[in-house]
Amino acid sequence: MTWISRLSAVLIIAALFGVGLWQFRRRLRELAEMLSFTEDFGAHLKTYVDSHGRDGEAYNWLTHRSTRMQLQMGSGGVLAKYKPPFANYFISNIAVITNFLPDLRQSFETEFLDRIAYQKAQKIQDALLRHHGVLSDRREYLQSQLRKPLNSFREGVRTVLEIPLQILSSLGAVPARWVASIGSSTLFNMLVGIASVVTIISGVVATVIGWHDFWQIVHRSLHKGS
Repeated sequence: MTWISRLSAVLIIAALFGVGLWQFRRRLRELAEMLSFTEDFGAHLKTYVDSHGRDGEAYNWLTHRSTRMQLQMGSGGVLAKYKPPFANYFISNIAVITNFLPDLRQSFETEFLDRIAYQKAQKIQDALLRHHGVLSDRREYLQSQLRKPLNSFREGVRTVLEIPLQILSSLGAVPARWVASIGSSTLFNMLVGIASVVTIISGVVATVIGWHDFWQIVHRSLHKGS
């Protein structure tokens, strides 16, 4: 039975490592898609602006995908305060993409408002650039994590520990925001770290020594001490 326990330990560790590796690669694929979409959005915006608002096809492409882009950017696509041109008031928490894109078209269509159109286009481009930078930083971080096998193992342990929370969330027993909050909490990260260390130590003991021999060694040590 010793070889079975050793094989089981190896398979468990390999499975956790594989799950963590898969999670990192999945997130990298998602980031690659988000980066590509952000670049496409920026390219179509440039095409539309360069045409001075005459390229209807580019505008339709942008409008069709504006909500998706805004949702992807999250809080990074929202200006805390914005003062409209010629106004003496500020607008709080304005969504850059979904608000400025229609304004951009109206400005291009109105004579003598080209300057305002370019200002709004610049704000959209700045927001896209910041968002692209955030995504690039996340990708670099995940790539650095992927090069460290222990991080993949730890991510596998995290995924397994999150399974009960995900099940409760899918059943509607726990709000999805609670799952995200718990998963990012310090206490949960500590639990993941402890579980990772315990699992590795248990796997090493089961593989190298075997639990039966290990407990015999412990038993002899205790008797010698007494």
